[in-house]
Amino acid sequence: MKSVLYFILIVLLILLFAFSSVACGDDDDDERGSVYNPPDDDDTGADDDADDDLNDDADDDVDDDSDDDADDDTAECVDGDGDNYGENCAAGPDCNDTNEFIHPGAAELPDDGIDQDCDDVDLTPNDNTGIFVAKTGDDANPGTMTAPKLTVNAGTELAVAEGKSVFVAKGNYNEDVETRVSLFGGYESEGWTRDIEGYVTTISAQTSKAVVVDESINPNRNYIESTKWRKAAKDDANPVAIQGFTINGGSGEECYGVYIWDTATLANNIINGGSPADEEGQCFGVYKNGWDVEARLIENTIDGGGGKYSIGVYNYYGTAMLNNNIIKGCKCFYNHRGIVMLVNNSIYGGSGGIRSYGVINHEGTASLVGNDIDGGSSNSSHGVRNSWTTYGYDSTIILEDNKINGGSGILESTGVENIGTATLIANDIDGGTGGGSSYGVQNLTYSYDFGNMTLKNNFIYGGSGDEYSYGVTNFGEATLVNNVVNGGEGSNVSTGVCSYGVVTMLNNTVNGGAGDQESWAINVEYVFGKLANKVISGEFNAKKGDFEYSNDAVVPARLINNIIDAGSSENSNALQILIEYSDYMGILLVNNDIYGEDIGCMISEFNYGYASIECVANSISEVNDCTWFSCIDSSANISADPLFVDSANGDFHLQSGSPCIDTGINPTEYIEQSFVEYDFEGDPRPYGAGWDIGPDEWQPASE
Repeated sequence: MKSVLYFILIVLLILLFAFSSVACGDDDDDERGSVYNPPDDDDTGADDDADDDLNDDADDDVDDDSDDDADDDTAECVDGDGDNYGENCAAGPDCNDTNEFIHPGAAELPDDGIDQDCDDVDLTPNDNTGIFVAKTGDDANPGTMTAPKLTVNAGTELAVAEGKSVFVAKGNYNEDVETRVSLFGGYESEGWTRDIEGYVTTISAQTSKAVVVDESINPNRNYIESTKWRKAAKDDANPVAIQGFTINGGSGEECYGVYIWDTATLANNIINGGSPADEEGQCFGVYKNGWDVEARLIENTIDGGGGKYSIGVYNYYGTAMLNNNIIKGCKCFYNHRGIVMLVNNSIYGGSGGIRSYGVINHEGTASLVGNDIDGGSSNSSHGVRNSWTTYGYDSTIILEDNKINGGSGILESTGVENIGTATLIANDIDGGTGGGSSYGVQNLTYSYDFGNMTLKNNFIYGGSGDEYSYGVTNFGEATLVNNVVNGGEGSNVSTGVCSYGVVTMLNNTVNGGAGDQESWAINVEYVFGKLANKVISGEFNAKKGDFEYSNDAVVPARLINNIIDAGSSENSNALQILIEYSDYMGILLVNNDIYGEDIGCMISEFNYGYASIECVANSISEVNDCTWFSCIDSSANISADPLFVDSANGDFHLQSGSPCIDTGINPTEYIEQSFVEYDFEGDPRPYGAGWDIGPDEWQPASE
């Protein structure tokens, strides 16, 4: 189906541009944008360079035409909004190529002056287009504007037979509605004018499900039979839309506001999942089921309902797109093996229960852009969780330009938790206020599989846990580029970055935070499990010049061009290295700025085998001598105030006299160029005589 292709296209586009940036001109007052694309050279000639101009066609077709193709002499599809419709597209032309919800065959919404389905007219209520339902009606009536039906189900039954939509006047409709046609509420029954907020139209379930799209599928059929039936039933049907209702789910062991068996668009509704029969029951605001089923949710307010296991929106296989919704539930949005995209939603994980989540992606593919996400309040609260991978399914998530808070868990809170593959770009992440520990970002392991995470251009704060707070914890493989990380304000210890896995850090600013007793900027601990096996086999060996380290000199941690601030606790420390029996540990520490106002120790080593801790380097010369046990390479590090413009208020640009300007190293020796060719707001690297240390590449205001 076209929407599957749409979501795959979106995911590929985000991955393609995830490590590039938009040039912002100057460094003095620019803020980060939401998308980081490299600047083009704005040329207009047919020179086949990388400027993405109209003649960028690989310069190898016969006529060197301007169709931007790949030498097949055919016009390439131009689809500006990703809905598969557009100029030269196989699906056909698009009447609006700037809005993915407007294209031929889209669900048409009435009385908004917009032609969603490109048939040149906006849907309006009249006896040719609709069946009408009102509290003043009678089910014996023909369902016209002047003689409406009384119940919604009577209206849908007739609308299916006549190929029409159903228009429903204000009032309370206490019935379990089953539909394969569009339903529109918010009308008055005299002149059938519409005011969704003023003419409240309510559907309340009498059993467990308030509204079901395509309930005619027998749930006892096997999946193949159900799919064949559904395809045959909808081949000639218009897309289903439900708009303008207040929908209340019922009660029982499971209860649902809207249950979707077939492709549907939900817009401008208020939906509640209902109340479970007991505390072990579960309610869903919206439940979408089916491999070939697509759901589009636009500007709804959705609550999972009562009970400690409520879910706001559950996507079970298939595809879903959510735009500008407000969603609540203990597990607010749950994607199980589907393909989803969430844009500009407000998501709150709810309260009560053992765990609460803003978003869970379980063995699916998810892209989240511009959302405001809170993990809620429970024993353990999480803003976003990318769950583990089993049975050949991958859990892949892309987070860009979101604001994420871990919530206020009684025991712990986490902004983002990953046990799959995750890419985080330009997010603001706060670990929350966990009663025990708070974590900005966690990259974890499960059953000896480990998370793989890339973080770029993020602001990450560890939160304010009652005992411990961490900006980033890593038990898998993690790459951090151009991030600003703060360990938070743990009542006991705060740590900027803590890694038990393999970590590469380039051009970050890491602050240990303000723990009441101790703060650590970076804590590197022994590697274990599958990662230890990789380390032993030498898969993670790093290069220094033309010399490749041998298997006994592997690099679980590579720290290059970072600003490392020990933090502001009474006992602040820059880098602690924990070693298990002196095995499998190595640190590459090159061209970093290591400092702190009252730094207790620059580098300390703790050996589990001997239960001892030792400050092995407490001056920058001792750091660069590289005589401490875990050192593989330590060179060109400095210790000086980086001179941020105003770090206390979140401005981490460098002042013109900063010692970090031009004192970094070209990091492409250690990582591919696309990761590091732009700074945290899109300015190209390097500028001037060399690379800068930290996430900002300083440039004069005039440039």
